[in-house]
Amino acid sequence: MKYRPGIRFTRVQKTASSSLRQLVRGLNNPRIHVFEHGYVYNPWESKEQENRYHNKDWEGFREPVDISKYYNPSDTIISIIRNPFDIFVSYYFHSHKEGWGMVNKLHNINSFDAFVDYYLDPSKEWHLPPMKKSMFSFLYDQNDKLITDVYYKLEEIEKINNLLNALGMPNLKHINKTLVKTKDFRSYYKPAQVEALSKVWKRDLDYFNYNF
Repeated sequence: MKYRPGIRFTRVQKTASSSLRQLVRGLNNPRIHVFEHGYVYNPWESKEQENRYHNKDWEGFREPVDISKYYNPSDTIISIIRNPFDIFVSYYFHSHKEGWGMVNKLHNINSFDAFVDYYLDPSKEWHLPPMKKSMFSFLYDQNDKLITDVYYKLEEIEKINNLLNALGMPNLKHINKTLVKTKDFRSYYKPAQVEALSKVWKRDLDYFNYNF
């Protein structure tokens, strides 16, 4: 049977992707799906590293990280993104400071400054290695080529809702917000941290037209 292309939404961490997944499931359209958090290749640098940071029964990254069996380049891949500096703060504060994917607990990080320093240290192993280069690492293949065809910024949610409505879905309203993160994301950074992260994320900042 000939493959009929459909729509796949990616799941970028801290971009209301859980709420989006619920909307797509409610639509029950066989041609519209959402990827789980993951890559279209195996991101682990070794089996030992995978065993250390991926375990479905306890803590760490629990989802099937290699989603290649669900990826078909004929599909239209749509992504919702957000300012990387904003994502990074929410990454740290997720789940009452345990961090998204239990990053803080796994790496024994107990402050945002330590979180930034640990991330920027090339000698430190990160729980998901590709994240060391990009907050949008789920949008790239093993050759660092973008798999996403269309993207929408969470900061422009009205455009996202126009798309969802056109696909027969209601507005994206229920966005989880942590009570621990109380200030504007820019307030958490030191100038040197902004400068260093801007170099690491230069490709994404330029391509998606974001700045601090």
